[in-house]
Amino acid sequence: EMPSPDGLLKFTIDKIEARKYDLDAISAVFDPERYVGGVGDGKWRTALGLEIYRNFSIEMPGASIRMGTFEMENLRLRQPPKSFTGFLDTMLATSDRPEDELAQMALEQLSGLLSFAGVGTVRLTDLDVTAPEVERFHLGDFHINDFSSDGIGEIGLRDLDVAIQDKGSVGAERLAIGGFKFPAPDLVVASVFASLGGAEFDPTPMIPTMGFAEAVGVDVTQGGKKLGAVDRARIDLDAYIGPVPTSITSDVRGLDLDLSQIDDRRAREMIKGLGYDRLVADYGFHLSWREADESVILDGFKLAIKDLATMNVDATLTGLTRQAIEDPKALEGALASLLFTRGKLSIEDKSIVERAVGMQAKKMNVEPDKFRQQIAGALPLFLMVLKNPGFQAKLAPALQAFIKAPGTMTITAAPATPVPVMQLIETADSAPQKLPDLLQIEIKTTTP
Repeated sequence: EMPSPDGLLKFTIDKIEARKYDLDAISAVFDPERYVGGVGDGKWRTALGLEIYRNFSIEMPGASIRMGTFEMENLRLRQPPKSFTGFLDTMLATSDRPEDELAQMALEQLSGLLSFAGVGTVRLTDLDVTAPEVERFHLGDFHINDFSSDGIGEIGLRDLDVAIQDKGSVGAERLAIGGFKFPAPDLVVASVFASLGGAEFDPTPMIPTMGFAEAVGVDVTQGGKKLGAVDRARIDLDAYIGPVPTSITSDVRGLDLDLSQIDDRRAREMIKGLGYDRLVADYGFHLSWREADESVILDGFKLAIKDLATMNVDATLTGLTRQAIEDPKALEGALASLLFTRGKLSIEDKSIVERAVGMQAKKMNVEPDKFRQQIAGALPLFLMVLKNPGFQAKLAPALQAFIKAPGTMTITAAPATPVPVMQLIETADSAPQKLPDLLQIEIKTTTP
C-alpha cells in the first residue's frame, strides 16, 4: 500500500512463481571467458523457463485494474559476436568519464546489447478495468510471441469487450499482427554512426517487414445499434524485396456496415430506394510479382455484395523489373515501363438490376417489367454517346440480355500485343472511344 494525492493505492499479487532458472545460461553470456576465441556463438540458451504473477490487482480511488495472470515464458539469452561485459564494468566503475566518451562506447556495444536477449512469450490474461466512465473493459488475453532483435512472431489479443458510457462499444474475438523481421543489429549501429557523422546512407534496409494482420469477430456498436462488424479479415505479405512485398493476399469475410452512416444525403436516399439498409460483403484478392517474366498478376480479385452483385477481376501487367522494386526512386517511375497484357471482369447479378429497375419504374409510375423492356429497347440509342459503332454493336446485346434476365456479364481484354499503361491513360483522357479497340475488348452475357 502507498499514499497518493487522491488517496490510498493498493497493489496485490496472490502468488509469484518461477521455474527452470538456469544460471549457466546467464554465465555463458556475461562471462567473457565463455566466448571461444573471443567470438560469441549466437546460440540461444533458456535462462528462465516460466515466471508467473497470479491475481495481480491495482486499486485506486474510483478505479481498479485486475489481472488473472502475467507471465513470461522462455526467457532466452545468446552470446553476441562480441562480449559487452567489459563495457558494463567500465560504465559501473568509471561513471565520471566524459559523456561523449561514454556515448561512443555505448554505440560500439549497441549491437550486442540489442541482440543478446529474447523471450518466447509475454502474456497477460483476464484483464478487467473499472473506472467512472467505463461501463466495462475486459481483455481475455494479450500476448507478444517470439520477441527478439530478429523480429516478433505475433502481437495479439483475444476476447476484447470494451464499452464507454455514451460512446458505444467495441468487441473482438481476436486482433493480431505479426511476422515482423527486423534489420540486423550491426546494420542499425552502422546507420546510427552514419547519421551522427552526417554521412548519407540508404534507410531502406532499416525498414522492418511485416508478415500478416488479422481480425476475427469484430463488432462496433453505438446507441444499441451495430455500426459495423466483420467475421474475419486477414492480409498476408510475403516474398519481400527490400521493404516491398511481392506477394499480397487479402481475405475479408462477413463485412457488415450500417449504410445509414453515409454522410451524403443523395447517396443515402438512393441506397434506401434500392431497399438496402446494410452492406454485407466478402472481399479478397491475390497480387504477386513473377520475376521470370517481370509480370504483376492480380489473381482472384472478388467482391461479393449480398443481394447486389458479385464482381471478379483478373489482370496481368508486365515490365516491372527487380531493379525497380529494389530502388524506391526507380519504383516511382516504373509506371512508364508497364505493359497491359490481359484482363477480365465479370459481374454476376444478385438482384441489383431488379432493384434498380424497380426504383426507377416507381419514380416514373410504370410497371417494372414494362420499364425493363423499354430500357433494353432504348439501349442502342443510349450507347451512341460512346462514338464507337463496332464496340456498341458488341455491348448493346450483352447489356440487353443482362437487363432482361439475371445472369453474368463478362468483359475480356486481350490485345494482340501488350499495350503501354501510359498509352491507356492518355487515350482514356483524350479519346476514350478508342479504348475498346486498343484493348480488343469482347463482351458476353450468360444466363442460368
